[in-house]
Amino acid sequence: MNSHFVRASIIAIAFTLNTASSIAQWNPARDASLFTYVFSTEGHYVNDHCLIYADSLWHVFYIDGVILFSDDKVITTMTGWDRKGNEVSIGHATSPDLRSWTLREPALSVGPKGSRDEGHVYAPSVFRDGDRYYMAYTGNERSFEGGEHLLMAASTDLYNWTKLSDQPFITPDSAWAMYMPAGENGLLGGPYSGRDPHVITDPIHGYIAYYVARLRADSLIDSTDGQRSCVAAATSSDRITWIDRGPILVRSTYDDDQAFSWNHPESPCVVMRNGLYYLFWKGGVGTRYVISNDPLEFPDTAEYQLATTHASEIFEWNGEWFITSCSRNVDDIAHKRSDRTRGLYIARLEWNGIHPFVVPFDATSAVASDVLRKALHLMLQ
Repeated sequence: MNSHFVRASIIAIAFTLNTASSIAQWNPARDASLFTYVFSTEGHYVNDHCLIYADSLWHVFYIDGVILFSDDKVITTMTGWDRKGNEVSIGHATSPDLRSWTLREPALSVGPKGSRDEGHVYAPSVFRDGDRYYMAYTGNERSFEGGEHLLMAASTDLYNWTKLSDQPFITPDSAWAMYMPAGENGLLGGPYSGRDPHVITDPIHGYIAYYVARLRADSLIDSTDGQRSCVAAATSSDRITWIDRGPILVRSTYDDDQAFSWNHPESPCVVMRNGLYYLFWKGGVGTRYVISNDPLEFPDTAEYQLATTHASEIFEWNGEWFITSCSRNVDDIAHKRSDRTRGLYIARLEWNGIHPFVVPFDATSAVASDVLRKALHLMLQ
């Protein structure tokens, strides 16, 4: 039996048998009060995004979507976002301070007819290697449901980008993933299992690419196709040849006990702090995380809630930590009032030992201490 398939089963069973612990409970109103709305463009929304600092400027690259209107009213449900012609470019903006942003020309657009990214481009992840920058992103050749491909582009200045290949740089192993390289009914691509890349450099593995996938049916956990979803990983020493590492975190695709039942892990973000690796992801109503001393092994015996944010990026600048949110109001956990109508939000992170907690963007140390005191009080109740 495929080792990644067995490993995925063990991970899923471990999470099922262990009740997830938490140092905080979801509190949408509190979380909304901590974030500052810093960037938007008229008629458009920001979805999955990434940030990188270069030449005294922050750059944000993001899914650039068009808000859907009907009879001059914004449609704020999930309906219609996946329509043809939407989310067809990767937006770009810059800022010297994370507060004031300047809109730039789009970084990427969909490819020509017949290409792997003819339909949509989304979920960028930008990283630097020497004097070049690389963007991992997702492309669809038809619809969002028709196929997901992990693609790569390169730039020397973060403003002008060249797509490197029409072929995916990573293809998940179909022994464990719901991925069909030849496609369904002879069509290109395959459903699921190739989106939301997040690439980091690592002193041992070189490059690690995390991405979102769906697991095949597994008799060990009595599931059928589509019931289990994951964050998977691949590693490379040269950015050219990638080794499939299989699932590193497995969760149920749906959880009907939540206000937003789509529990599929999405928008992974991995950071290292004090020798520990943190895997953050969006699942259900907000951002969750697990901690490990190995970037490819997250034991899943504990899961922590961070905030009711969407597609968050967590990053450090000058010794301070930040967290973003996007697309909807921070307190719209059901995605019903504002989904895909909002831009970019930002707040700060402070740390209580190994655990992060959110404080206002412009928080002083006194405010941060007060937030921590209240959080600890709630934990002890």
